[in-house]
Amino acid sequence: MCICGLVLIFSYSDIIIEREVLMQKYIHLVQIVETEKVAANQLRTQLEDQDTEIERLKAEVQHTHTHTHTHLHNTVLEIFIISNPILI
Repeated sequence: MCICGLVLIFSYSDIIIEREVLMQKYIHLVQIVETEKVAANQLRTQLEDQDTEIERLKAEVQHTHTHTHTHLHNTVLEIFIISNPILI
C-alpha cells in the first residue's frame, strides 16, 4: 500500500468520526429547540391565564366601584334626609 492509500484511509476514517461528532451536535441542538418550544408554549399559556385573571379582576374592581358608589350615594341621601326632616 502506498502512502497515498494510507492518507486516503485516514482521511475517510476522520470524515466518519467528524460526521458522528456533527450528528451528535445536531441531535443536541434539536433537543434544545424542542425544549425551547415547550417553554414558549408554557409561557404563552401563562400569559393567557394572566390576561384572563386581569380581565376578571378588572370586572371585580368595576363591580366593587359601582356598588360602593351606589352605597355611598344612598348613605349620603339618608344622612341628608335625617339632617333635614323639614324638606320631606
